[in-house]
Amino acid sequence: MQALPLKNLAGKIVCIYGPTSSNKSALAIKIAQPISAVIINADAMQLYKNVQILTAQPNNLIENGSTHKLYRFIDIDNIYSVSQWLYKASAEIKSALSKGQTAIVVGGTGLYFNSLINGLTFIPKISDQVKSYVKEIIASHNDPYVALCKYDKNLAEKLNKNDTGRIIRGLEVKFETSKSILEWQKNTQSIFSQELFYKIYVKLERQVVYDNIRERFEKMLQKGVIDEVKILLHQYDIKSMPKIIGLASINKFLQNHCSHHDMVLEVQKLSRNYAKRQYSWFNNQLKPHLQISF
Repeated sequence: MQALPLKNLAGKIVCIYGPTSSNKSALAIKIAQPISAVIINADAMQLYKNVQILTAQPNNLIENGSTHKLYRFIDIDNIYSVSQWLYKASAEIKSALSKGQTAIVVGGTGLYFNSLINGLTFIPKISDQVKSYVKEIIASHNDPYVALCKYDKNLAEKLNKNDTGRIIRGLEVKFETSKSILEWQKNTQSIFSQELFYKIYVKLERQVVYDNIRERFEKMLQKGVIDEVKILLHQYDIKSMPKIIGLASINKFLQNHCSHHDMVLEVQKLSRNYAKRQYSWFNNQLKPHLQISF
């Protein structure tokens, strides 16, 4: 591992981000050990209760002397927005900083980090009429990115042509408000000073991450992830739950709709695909102070 500037991180907001299975949590603990720090979760799926194994949450919320915040505190049938996370995370960060501690924010949900570092843009709700119209526009152009280039060229220049979600969002905002999302974002800023942030991108080689994904799910199976999901499905309707990778695949196995072998392969493939999307997002959206691999 590259040398970490631990002395310079005291009293900072340290943001540790990267793809799934890249050992971000281990790095957070390593940084926290020699200093007074609080580790704050920035993974959307680790917010939920009853999926501790499936979402690779820390076993103990006080580990190696470090307190972990915003893990497993929401019921699985609730939807938690970016703004709700930002409100909670900001409160935990303010509390840590007021005590002279370092706030270590760690996870793989890019929108959480973006909202924390750059601020959250509050845009009027998109009407169903506009959503339908955007679908028609995209269909007429046969490609969301082509449509965006026509109606919001400046935004198109900033987005990856494969980032379909952000492209559709850009078109919806343009047609709903008659303004580019870029205009809405102009006055957006973080509630924290930029000088407080220290951003670390944990960017392992892709094959290393893919190997980690395989090994991590094997460990989940050993820990009893299938029983965890089985209990969960007795309590909740799967349709009411968030799209946690592995949940639907294990449900198919439990319903005898696929073999154990095929279930394992499917979960690992979905995890690899998710990692690819995370690489793309972090490569293009956040500029780190330090890029690290270990």
